[in-house]
Amino acid sequence: MVNLMEDSEKHELGPWHPELFPEFSAHMRARIKLFYRRNHPCQQVPDGLGKRDQPRLHVYQCPHFSMKTVGSRKSRDTMLSFDDDKIRELESQCYRRPRENAIWYDAEGEKLVHYFAGPLKSIPCEEVIKAFRDLVKEYTPTVPAPGEKRSARFLEWRDHIGTEKKSGVIRLTFHHQQNHSHQNPPNPSSDFVSKSGKKTTAAAEFRKSRAMIDVADTISIMFAAIDPYTWRRYRDVYVRMASKFRLVEECDPNRIQCFVGHYTLINMLTTPHWDTKDPPRGWVAMLVVGDFSEGELCIPELGVGIPYQSGDVVFLRSWMLMHFIKRYHGPERYVVLYATTYSIFEWLQATF
Repeated sequence: MVNLMEDSEKHELGPWHPELFPEFSAHMRARIKLFYRRNHPCQQVPDGLGKRDQPRLHVYQCPHFSMKTVGSRKSRDTMLSFDDDKIRELESQCYRRPRENAIWYDAEGEKLVHYFAGPLKSIPCEEVIKAFRDLVKEYTPTVPAPGEKRSARFLEWRDHIGTEKKSGVIRLTFHHQQNHSHQNPPNPSSDFVSKSGKKTTAAAEFRKSRAMIDVADTISIMFAAIDPYTWRRYRDVYVRMASKFRLVEECDPNRIQCFVGHYTLINMLTTPHWDTKDPPRGWVAMLVVGDFSEGELCIPELGVGIPYQSGDVVFLRSWMLMHFIKRYHGPERYVVLYATTYSIFEWLQATF
């Protein structure tokens, strides 16, 4: 493993650090470096507060939001429920931004959100859509559990789009079941390794398909570029998981992926929530594809509405920031959410 710098405030800036990627070829490091150079607003200023726009990237400052102080507030806010009036109020706080590459920083200059306006050449959107279509032919998505805050309006939304249209979630991940000790090894989700051989085969073929491997590799390269030191932590955990679970290893033939969990959302509408099972200072990545319009990604605490159209990728501090999507219109909408649950970091004693 690579020893990380102690001074976390300097992690994002400074010179290029190829020593963070010792296992990769020169070609792969060059791909990471390209994203790195294009997605860091400035190499000279001491923190995110001094950064300015550049031709390929718009920079937003959020002086009213601080990652340092949000923890004390989260403990009491995460149990809130939101009715229609409250959701409309939250939507009204989120102003739609242009569909352009953008980054948001908090009051101390910490990166909060990184938006890549697609479609990216390295992500084969049509092939991803085909992979989703093939998956749902064989696999009926799971109805979210009643207590899931992000899916509180699932049944209402399913009735709205029509029950003949498949809707739900398929979790292809390893995790600790609720109320199980994090000192014990995680288990594959029931969606990943199902009692049904047909479903298990469909899930494995989707996760190991050429299109989804290409996307997962690209997501890892992007993450390595926008936050190389946090990426290193995620990648090290992935490597350790792969050494213990053959299924995780088989999903990473190019030895570059960093997120253990791939969560697929099929024709879903998510309601306001925080992802409380993620690492507090960690990230999730989200790719959305399909044939739809509207459906902005709303982040009320920043007053942001991200266009979030087919081919777009968003990296988000999902534990820190409430988020949800507005209603969309169209026949199909698919999201892949990439994450590693905090319990896995705890089990491997790799928390940060």
